Amino acid sequence: MFSKALTLPKKLPNRRIISIDIGGTLAKTAFYIPESHHKKLEEDGRLSVLTANTIPIELENGERIYLRSFKSGNLNEFIDFVKENDLLPEVGENGQTILHATGGGAYKY
Repeated sequence: MFSKALTLPKKLPNRRIISIDIGGTLAKTAFYIPESHHKKLEEDGRLSVLTANTIPIELENGERIYLRSFKSGNLNEFIDFVKENDLLPEVGENGQTILHATGGGAYKY
């Protein structure tokens, strides 16, 4: 077990971050949108759509990480959600977009 509590950084980078844990039944995702991007999303009316059906976790600095789940058997719903809401991670050096996944389904899918 951990001897200390898990802590998050005081300041997160000024870019979108998304991760996914793919289990047997559910795929759980956590995503972060920098506060600097919230205003544009609010103006476009997209912030409420993006954060609907999520559990917001407020950080010590007032920013939020959002949690959402999808059925593992229908990962296309997750992919559509990511694309429609412009949550794709930034492109790597080789021009490919890489999304890191954990869980037993990460290997399967």
